[in-house]
Amino acid sequence: MELSLLFLTLGHIFSFIITMSVGLFVFLKNPRGKLNVLFFVLVVVTSFYSVYFPLAARIDPSPLAYWLWFLNIFNVLGMTGYVHFMLHAIGREFEMRWYILLTYAIAIVILLVGFFMPHLFLPEVTSKLYLHSYLNPGPLYHVMMLFFMIMPIGAFIELVRAYFRGGTDRTRAEYYITTSIIGYGLAVPSFFLVYDIPVDPLFGMFVGLYTVPIAYGIVNDNLLDIRVALKRALVYGVIIGALGAILTGLLFLNNLLVTAFPSLQFWMVPLLIAVISTVVGRFVWRQFYETERLKYEFITIATHKLRTPLTSIRWEVSALKDLAGDNTELKEIARRIDSANTRLIELTNILVEAAQTENSSYTYREEPVDVIELADEVVESLKEKINEKSLSVKVTHEPGLPKIIGDPDRLHSVIEVLVENAIIYTPEGGWIEIYALMKRGWFTFTVHDSGAGISKEDQTRIFSRFFRTDTAKKIDTEGMGLGLAISKNIVEKHDGNIGVYSGGPGKGSAFWFSLPPVRVVKAGEAKKS
Repeated sequence: MELSLLFLTLGHIFSFIITMSVGLFVFLKNPRGKLNVLFFVLVVVTSFYSVYFPLAARIDPSPLAYWLWFLNIFNVLGMTGYVHFMLHAIGREFEMRWYILLTYAIAIVILLVGFFMPHLFLPEVTSKLYLHSYLNPGPLYHVMMLFFMIMPIGAFIELVRAYFRGGTDRTRAEYYITTSIIGYGLAVPSFFLVYDIPVDPLFGMFVGLYTVPIAYGIVNDNLLDIRVALKRALVYGVIIGALGAILTGLLFLNNLLVTAFPSLQFWMVPLLIAVISTVVGRFVWRQFYETERLKYEFITIATHKLRTPLTSIRWEVSALKDLAGDNTELKEIARRIDSANTRLIELTNILVEAAQTENSSYTYREEPVDVIELADEVVESLKEKINEKSLSVKVTHEPGLPKIIGDPDRLHSVIEVLVENAIIYTPEGGWIEIYALMKRGWFTFTVHDSGAGISKEDQTRIFSRFFRTDTAKKIDTEGMGLGLAISKNIVEKHDGNIGVYSGGPGKGSAFWFSLPPVRVVKAGEAKKS
């Protein structure tokens, strides 16, 4: 019996360490990202279960055991965090905000009633199976159980709806549906014993590990193939699980080994465990690192190999235009080849940018930048496209607009993406306004158009990699859904924010990014530079 309790305790410690580690990793990856913050909160609440459970299970029925088990009421926050995270992850937070608020409200009511009348939640604790103490449910505990069973249904229905919408939404939904089922499957066994059904709650110690594949998905962001993500998570999970079993066995045998071998010191086995943990941990980390490095190397090599022939084509097309002379048909053929080649070069640049903006080894330049000057350059480079659609394009700014500190090439890319998108999705004869101003110390740049507009639902996902609205797919069939995601990455690496506002389909849109006061060049600094 004590051996089972030992395994349960070690399992919860193991689960706590792994779960909190991935939670902190995801949070530190992007502390400003709402998805990352929501995931971290979910991890903290989930990990809390692994703290009080083994402590309470080892204490005989007493006031201390009672109050430790009473902490079980905070599981309502875990369920609330799950609902909020899932709806935000699939871009349904705005439409389902009433459901999220309802979930929070019910959770708060359960917590308040429980604190003021704890015996309604937990009348007493008694010994069950090999556990020194365990819960006996009260009326409020039954209410909490109904909350666990009913409230996730709304989020799950939205996951299923996202799955049947198809495209990237389908892959994302499939991913979260799978991890949700895993999480519930691990959590359910712990509740049987509450109602005196003799099911060992041992496997409940792994409930927090369902967050590991979710963390992998957040870090990789695109969730292109659930099978790849889950396969990798499974492989590394098996490695870590085997390590946990080895460590548990060594800890259990420590006293026996010391007794059997007098020359063996008590501290030697823990030292061996520490060495094994370090070696295996480094191995797993290296696997993740190598996978990411190979991905970036492949993109870099492929794109550079493409650039050489594409540049040669451009020179040959230029020569072909000169040779065409007055041959209109030949000139038109050369123009179409040049246009297609230019598009290929643009796509290649996007791939290079995608690799560079995520590669931590890529260094950003820091120098004063005239953003309006960059905007003028972008508009000039896109003049042919603007004229083809007879668009009215105006660049304005407030007087005395300061320069900002940043990487001019990267910021040029952001502006180019925003302006080019406005041109592509604005119908003939429409207008585009590009303006910059200072607002509460922040530098704000906006590209406003009279174009296709974006629905409220799509606005929450528009900056995700490979995401494209149905309208965008119809207007521009060659788009990749990478430009805005790359722009978001660049702006965030400049400590800024990026966003969009649109009244809906057909009502135009306004894409903006803002940079903090620390990025704004003061008047005295501008003279020096």
